[in-house]
Amino acid sequence: MDEDSNIARARLRPNPRRYLPLVLGAVTGLVLCVGGLLVLTALNRQTPSPAGTATDICSDLQSADYSSLYALLTPSLQQQGANAQVEFSASQQQLQIVSGKVISCSYHLAQSDTTHAMATFTIARGSQAARTAQVALVYQNGKWRIQEYDSSLV
Repeated sequence: MDEDSNIARARLRPNPRRYLPLVLGAVTGLVLCVGGLLVLTALNRQTPSPAGTATDICSDLQSADYSSLYALLTPSLQQQGANAQVEFSASQQQLQIVSGKVISCSYHLAQSDTTHAMATFTIARGSQAARTAQVALVYQNGKWRIQEYDSSLV
């Protein structure tokens, strides 16, 4: 009888291994759902318009705020020269002396994809007629930055 009671007790006790496939399946499904959600979120993230940066460029040129304009350059442009920020500001000040202060600035954007755009600026300096300048913008590290610019006007 002792043996029969042990067998009866063993049958009443639930076997935790019996639920293992169910638990593993649920965990796997949850991980796949979370991973899929993260992928969809990354794919649907919208790149902001480069218009804000173009507006900042005009504003910085008109106010002669060359340190703010320098901050809009890509890191590779910021690293050109021994003292790049001082050299950039000096070139902008020289342009202002030669051509005059920026009195008006407007732009037109042509965005080729989510990371590249071309801005055509129309800039009037001093008493000179307005001229156009091309500025290539690139989306890097969550910001639109100046990748290339016409140094004769900007």
